[in-house]
Amino acid sequence: MKRTLMNRAIPLLIGLALMSAAAVAGCGGGSSSAVSGPLSHPNGVPSPAATTSLMPSPTPTQSLLGTIPSHVLTADYFYSFYGRSAASYAPWVTWAEASVNTATTLASVGIKTMMYANPNRERPGDPLYTNDESTFAHDCNGVRVSSAGGVPPYLMDPTSPNLEVLYSNLISTTLAQAHFDAIFEDNADDVYGLSGLPCNYSAASWLAASQTQIQNLAQPVIYNALGVVSGNTVSPAIALNQVSIGGMMESCYDSVFNPHQLFGLQWTIAENTEIQMAQQHKLFFCYANDTVAASASTNLRTFVDASFLLTYDLNTSVLWEYFSTGSGFHVEPESELVATAPLSSAPPDITYLRTSTGVYGREYGACFLAGQPVGPCAVVVNPDNSAPHAFPYSAYQHTLQLTGGGILDGATISTAGPPPPTSVAPMGAAIVFR
Repeated sequence: MKRTLMNRAIPLLIGLALMSAAAVAGCGGGSSSAVSGPLSHPNGVPSPAATTSLMPSPTPTQSLLGTIPSHVLTADYFYSFYGRSAASYAPWVTWAEASVNTATTLASVGIKTMMYANPNRERPGDPLYTNDESTFAHDCNGVRVSSAGGVPPYLMDPTSPNLEVLYSNLISTTLAQAHFDAIFEDNADDVYGLSGLPCNYSAASWLAASQTQIQNLAQPVIYNALGVVSGNTVSPAIALNQVSIGGMMESCYDSVFNPHQLFGLQWTIAENTEIQMAQQHKLFFCYANDTVAASASTNLRTFVDASFLLTYDLNTSVLWEYFSTGSGFHVEPESELVATAPLSSAPPDITYLRTSTGVYGREYGACFLAGQPVGPCAVVVNPDNSAPHAFPYSAYQHTLQLTGGGILDGATISTAGPPPPTSVAPMGAAIVFR
């Protein structure tokens, strides 16, 4: 969940929260439906509050195509250039959430750009906030639905024709000022963390209204909703793929809470979300939104990268890390590892990658670092938070080794690290080479 464009679109630091589905009816006799929420912290801490033409182009996945990209798909914020030229970032980043002041320049150097918008939660001063009550969602007493505690932002009503006009006008005005390849829509199909529910709320009708809102916009949209889940399955909001080119999962394998690594069912849901997005050929923005120092988080970064690589699709899976760096640029060297030629086919769900020792693993026949071949590699993840499990492979001699933080801060990556461990620690991971 992020702030609006006028507030620099920096995300509110939420964690994934896992909530049991609860049957809740909106007041006034609406039908019962499960209310979803972001995956909660494992200790119960609540979170603070298509077209294919836009798929990034240099992404061949087979050696017969002759070239290998120098990194997996990546993303970052660009509301300024942090004292550097836009071209200095082009070798490392694929997608940028940008402003009218930066978007056209970024596009000119080959970086795809997203315009931030939030037609779903607004507060005074935000672009879509007006005195028109028909644009807001209300409970059955006619009171605006707001964040828990009765404070802004307010929940907007996706069925409102007036809101649709405001949203469309905002997009048209912004696109006339700068080049954007897609609209990033925050809080799509999201009624989590609110003071109550809209009158006669049903999850199915709210989702349908959100789909119509995006479809009527007639623009390529990337929605933020995949971290809002119910029960033990992926977010129902994945149905927004029908009218979008992709979606984001916040706290993807990594959250702002301790422990930072997702584990158990939380981790499983994240992996299955990545799998389903790849199956549907939609962009999957895996947003690891922890802000701890990248230089002090090499083990955590390895866990995130290994989890990402287990089920990624080179054409559609986007690694978006937010670890703190000196340069303000959040792309790390691990993004330069590109694994191709998997020895097992893409799994229908993550259980297919569980090894006999209890860890999850996948082997790749041809791996590349910054576009250079480094031979076969494998990724191994232990999402168990209580027990180590034996390392499952015998043919590998070295591990991935990271030093430093951001890729523009002098950080390094090596495939010649120490031998693989005999066992993988709880919430640990390894990326290994022959």
